[in-house]
Amino acid sequence: MNKVNYYIEDNFLTEQQCSELIKESEKNTDISDFIKVHGNRKILNSGSLGFEKLTKNSINWSKFKDKLESSDFFEHACKKLDIDDSKFKIEKHFNFINHTNRLLKQKTEKKIKELNNLSLIKVIAQRYQRDLVRFFKFSKFLNKKKAVELLYDYSISGKSYNREIHRDSDNRLIVFLIYLNQLDNNEAGGNLIFYEKEQKNFKEVIKIQPSVGKLVLFENNDTALHAVDSIKRDDTVRHFIYGAFTILSGKNPLLNSSYKSKTDFYFYE
Repeated sequence: MNKVNYYIEDNFLTEQQCSELIKESEKNTDISDFIKVHGNRKILNSGSLGFEKLTKNSINWSKFKDKLESSDFFEHACKKLDIDDSKFKIEKHFNFINHTNRLLKQKTEKKIKELNNLSLIKVIAQRYQRDLVRFFKFSKFLNKKKAVELLYDYSISGKSYNREIHRDSDNRLIVFLIYLNQLDNNEAGGNLIFYEKEQKNFKEVIKIQPSVGKLVLFENNDTALHAVDSIKRDDTVRHFIYGAFTILSGKNPLLNSSYKSKTDFYFYE
């Protein structure tokens, strides 16, 4: 089995850029804009109305959004991981907000308990319809190149946040993290750890500590096993961007295993 294909770039963002992004997120977001996942982690995903509000009210977040969603960033990621970018084309499906899907997002982002049975049925039907549109619009029958979209989120994690050893979902082609702050030297957790699968256990390959402006890229192939060790301290908060260039229809050409993991596209609806 081949080793995990990853790349680390220090100072992808400057310390000042990271500080401004954190400050402006605190100023321009509400708790209700975030979704809580994986224990103590809050996410503001790129397809949400809350993220749209943030990028409209913050010049720095707007510039950062443009930087991430540019073809230059995709080409940079492919080059560093030795992936042929000519086989893919960048699309915008979930991150495109018009009047129709704005109404859907407004319904979807409500808590389920606030919706009556009829509203739930309508939301589920609209999601199913969008799934069918996505499947056919970006299928190999209508496209010579495989369509990918950058789906990402701004995340804030605290005490007890961790991830078990896993591989990311099948549709994710290239995964990345950008750390926006430095953890206290007394904090032992919050690190990204890559592993190799051995016959009876897992062998640690590298432990990557969060630092201001650091970018980590990795290819989501069969060997991309990783975890995050648990944050221990009450006063630790890890600010980071998590994202992936995500295949909108069809199989991931980097994967061969029979293990399957679905992408939670509904997060971005």
